[in-house]
Amino acid sequence: MEQHPSYQARTTDTASTILSILAVVAVALRFWTRRITSTKFGPDDWWILVGLLGMLLTGAVLLYGVRVDPDAGQGINRDDPNFDYAPHATYLKTSFITATLYFSVVTSIKISILHLYRRVFPVDETIIHSHIVGALVLAWWLVGSGLTIVSCLPVERLWIGPSAGGYCFNFNIYWMSMGAVEIVIDTLLLILPVRMVLGLQLSRQQKVLVVGIFALGGFVILTGLVRVITGYKPGSQNVAFLRAELWSAVHSSILKLDYLRWLKCGFKGYETF
Repeated sequence: MEQHPSYQARTTDTASTILSILAVVAVALRFWTRRITSTKFGPDDWWILVGLLGMLLTGAVLLYGVRVDPDAGQGINRDDPNFDYAPHATYLKTSFITATLYFSVVTSIKISILHLYRRVFPVDETIIHSHIVGALVLAWWLVGSGLTIVSCLPVERLWIGPSAGGYCFNFNIYWMSMGAVEIVIDTLLLILPVRMVLGLQLSRQQKVLVVGIFALGGFVILTGLVRVITGYKPGSQNVAFLRAELWSAVHSSILKLDYLRWLKCGFKGYETF
């Protein structure tokens, strides 16, 4: 049975708030741990801070949209030529903003992860591989941000409708495709340090810790997959707005929490995660 849109809006509201709080706590713990262990701050720390600030901004815009128009997510039907855009203009604008910001937020987190790997494993192999994956991440960000901005031309057609003139491409297929590419990138991020980790001499406790970290990394991939599946709306040119927003928030937050392990693993003398 289809849930009432206002219920879905409250779910998005609650989930975004809880995950934002957890992300703030995790980043604060990371900086606090660096400070008390006298570990030098690095690019990974500053990039994760950028990602956090971007996530909070995106979350604020998302919450504003669902509170102003809580029924919009399921009430919007841009495939209907007779759909009245005016009552949902604010929600459509906030959806456009959050969809655009999403790529910058998760890219900042992924760059932080790559810098973290280079801090933990400062060897040529890791540096070369991180550059390759980093290039893929930046290409994904550039394509994603650019195409989201021009998904409708003129841009205001998104919240005004066909009367604004111009065109909109199939955002549903585009969003699913970019999500699928992101799953591939997240998988590469997960497996990149595996060979180096396997070569370390670790205690049983450290091995259990590492297994747990990689298991959480697998959960990141799972949330990305759920985001793609639930956001896709068969037969439509538009995504399922509320589900796409909810799982985008969950995915970016879990991605952040996964790599904000502030634990002492003693890898090569570094205070990591």
